Amino acid sequence: QKPVDVVKDVTYMLVSFDKNETNVPRLQQANIYTAATIWATYQAKNQKVLIFVTNNTKTDDKLFHERAWSICELLHRRWQIKNEDITVVADEDRIWSIQHLDCNKYVIVTINDKDYTLKKK
Repeated sequence: QKPVDVVKDVTYMLVSFDKNETNVPRLQQANIYTAATIWATYQAKNQKVLIFVTNNTKTDDKLFHERAWSICELLHRRWQIKNEDITVVADEDRIWSIQHLDCNKYVIVTINDKDYTLKKK
């Protein structure tokens, strides 16, 4: 094996949900729009970009998947992001172990559970 340095251009977006809410709140849809705009900008330059939807609690449960589905639906239906360019991974740390050698542009959309954030304080 030969180690290879890999540089990724990463943009983070945060989408906050109220407790037990699964639909993307209206005000948070601006963050989804920003993620879609970044994706489209790279696509227009013929650069591959991937969008990852992750979770600040690192919990892979039904609530996370319903929220991720809401985000993916907005990205796909409203802004025509290709399904193969969106990956859902509950634990952000796993993103870095997924090697996409043909892609060095990532947009990471983190689902922020307001209830989790309040408990952490």
